[in-house]
Amino acid sequence: IVLNTSLDHIFDYHRALEEAHRVLKPGGHIWLSTLIWLERAALHYDAVHFHHFRHYQIEGALRECNFKETSRIEYQYKEDTHRYGLYISAQKQEGGSASNGPSTG
Repeated sequence: IVLNTSLDHIFDYHRALEEAHRVLKPGGHIWLSTLIWLERAALHYDAVHFHHFRHYQIEGALRECNFKETSRIEYQYKEDTHRYGLYISAQKQEGGSASNGPSTG
């Protein structure tokens, strides 16, 4: 599964990762790219994103959904100093996702 600069546009990104875990075969991989914000992460001026991720949000969400990071590449995004780009690959681990079934919200 590939999420190419799209996770920050998905309101319930935890649910999206849970669904990715559900449909992947055992040992399958998810590849995602996103921006990681170091500062100036407020969303009130941004009309197209639901999230400005910090690194621990992506790492934690992958762990909660039972993925194990297998590789990462960090890169400078444009000339920005307040954020950087991240490519990350993670493998589906044995067992279920942290989800307890469909969300009811």
